[in-house]
Amino acid sequence: RLLVALLGLLLFVASIAIRGYHYPFGNQALQLPFVQVVRDPSLYPHDPLVATLSAYCSWYWVAVAHLGGDDPAGLLLVLFLLTNAGRLVAAAGVARAMFPQSRLAPWAAAALWAMGPRPLMDAGALMSPYAEQSATAVVFLLWAFQALLGDRPLWWALCFAAGFLLNPMYGVY
Repeated sequence: RLLVALLGLLLFVASIAIRGYHYPFGNQALQLPFVQVVRDPSLYPHDPLVATLSAYCSWYWVAVAHLGGDDPAGLLLVLFLLTNAGRLVAAAGVARAMFPQSRLAPWAAAALWAMGPRPLMDAGALMSPYAEQSATAVVFLLWAFQALLGDRPLWWALCFAAGFLLNPMYGVY
């Protein structure tokens, strides 16, 4: 068990070392004003982007606004770390569900995801170097896939719904 924990920790640290962590970064330039407006609706009264907040498709940033206080930097770091760990666990779980006889498959899948595969969508990264809803959606959708493979319909429905609510476009794919 100690070896498993150490290998898991090594993959977790490696994935963060490879990718790094940035705040504020990327789409957060658009999303952090949403957080501010949820906390204080009088901000940016004539901003056309902020006017779209009521139609924003992800609840992630509204939750950050309510849970993160006036400065969500600490919460976003925690969310980034949880998403990163969840992604490795989810990748290993999918591999375990697909290859139940293999002891190597879960480690290989977690290692692959720790090293940062480059897909065509999500700006070429399944895990961004900052906290955001798309990478978190990938974690829930991987858990949903694992539940589907393991014939666990309730867990599939819950994880798929969470992934879809985080990023509807990913849920459709």
